[in-house]
Amino acid sequence: MNETKGKLYALRIFIGSPLGRWVLTAAAAVLIWGLMTVFLAMEILWVTGIIFLLCVFFGWKALNRIQPGVFLVLPIIGWLIYIGVKFLLSLIVGVFAAPSYIGKSISASLQSTAVKMIDDANS
Repeated sequence: MNETKGKLYALRIFIGSPLGRWVLTAAAAVLIWGLMTVFLAMEILWVTGIIFLLCVFFGWKALNRIQPGVFLVLPIIGWLIYIGVKFLLSLIVGVFAAPSYIGKSISASLQSTAVKMIDDANS
C-alpha cells in the first residue's frame, strides 16, 4: 500500500513540474484534435459542435488576455461584425489554447494535492 502511495505521489510531483505540464498539454492536444478528426470523419456533427464550442470558449478567454481592456463604441452592425470576427478567431485560437488551459489546470490541481500530501506527511 505504501509503495502505491509513493508511486502516486511521484506521479503527482511529475505532473506538477513544467515537463509534466507540457506532457499533459500534449496529451490534451492529441485527445482534442483526435476526437475532432474522428467525429468529423464519422459525421457525428453534434459531438464535433460541442468540441468546437469548447475550443471557442478557451479561445475567447485567450483573446481576452491579449486584447486591451478599453470599451469600444460601435454601432450595432459594428458590434455584430466584431463579435463574428472574434468568434471565428476564438475558434482558431481555441484549438491551440484549449489543450494548454486543460493541461495547466490539471497540473495545478495535482500539484496542490501533492503539496497537501507533503504537509500531511510532515505533520
